[in-house]
Amino acid sequence: MYGKNCCRKAVCGTGNHDVGINYTQHFNVPNLSTLGSNAAGGDSWCSRLPGATKIVGQWPIQRIIFYYLMLAATCLLIKNRTKKSGNRDGNRNTNILLRKFLIVLIGSVVLLLVLRPVKSNHLMAGLDVGQGDGIYVRLGEDTNLFLDGGSTDVSKVGTYRILPFLKSNGITKIDYWFISHYDEDHVNGLLEVLETEYSVENIILPGKQPDVKNYQSICALAERRNIPIVYMKEGDCIRSGEDTISCLLPDGEYQAEDENGKSMILLYQTKYISGIFTGDAGEAEENWLLEKQRLWKVDFLKVGHHGSKYSSTEKFLKALSPELALISCGENNRYGHPGEEALCNIKESGSAVYETMECGRIRIRMENGEPVVEKFLEGR
Repeated sequence: MYGKNCCRKAVCGTGNHDVGINYTQHFNVPNLSTLGSNAAGGDSWCSRLPGATKIVGQWPIQRIIFYYLMLAATCLLIKNRTKKSGNRDGNRNTNILLRKFLIVLIGSVVLLLVLRPVKSNHLMAGLDVGQGDGIYVRLGEDTNLFLDGGSTDVSKVGTYRILPFLKSNGITKIDYWFISHYDEDHVNGLLEVLETEYSVENIILPGKQPDVKNYQSICALAERRNIPIVYMKEGDCIRSGEDTISCLLPDGEYQAEDENGKSMILLYQTKYISGIFTGDAGEAEENWLLEKQRLWKVDFLKVGHHGSKYSSTEKFLKALSPELALISCGENNRYGHPGEEALCNIKESGSAVYETMECGRIRIRMENGEPVVEKFLEGR
């Protein structure tokens, strides 16, 4: 899945940047998402038993009704069995009821084990994690990615924001979890997830920093759960079908001035949409990519450093010309994000601006073969 050639092909290819994006508004409604455990984490001892928890996503109402009818039928059969246990023909009645009970039990097992979780139609979702980053991305038909995952103003963001989103959308595992850099507002949610039984297949990191506490914590939890760690650099990519996500930075040459500058920058390309995820990269990193000619038009931009005034320069935005700019930041945050200068540059570039502190979760999904952008709050 990894290799120099993969990314080179992605960079040289034209991609599909002509797809128009529709913008709509949607209000989220809580749904049954996890059976056998609470939707957040299910950290009781019984939830850790094999098969105790099954992620099913947002079931249609017909499936929910069928599930509870099966449970009700089982309870009624048990009740009838108890009433008839004293009859003269008790043994025969018991055998009949036992057979019925087994039929119901088998039906319930089939319902839970055979029926697949409801498949999400998300291409991408920027979660409202407050002052931090947390982005779900689908690659191809069934490869699930998550980028960063942390917050400095939302308590237990992994337990109460990230895991509920994944489970409610029937996402049973993350195939590749990317960390752009090791700041708390990009990492602490992942650390919470790794403390649960939720499946993470691979962790993708920008480089080794053994003196950084969050790096040490990721490595320790990954080792405990036998999760492979891969260090990604420019020229590497992950491919699923025709879709790719490739690394633009780090490249082994650029020397960052601070921790934010060490952010992994990723290019996402599908047949429907393309975009760039910048972590907390700033003007220096943007200029480096321009100098190395690694940028061209994309459909969306995950704005660097939560919309800081030190990111999103005019030259950078002109090279990308994104239709959509996603800014992930917390309401009334102490940093003043997003900065007025960055907002002005983004709007002057012609991009539609979506801020999680105003819109809540922001997602791009497919509808009739076209990408549609939805926001989950009208505003605060």
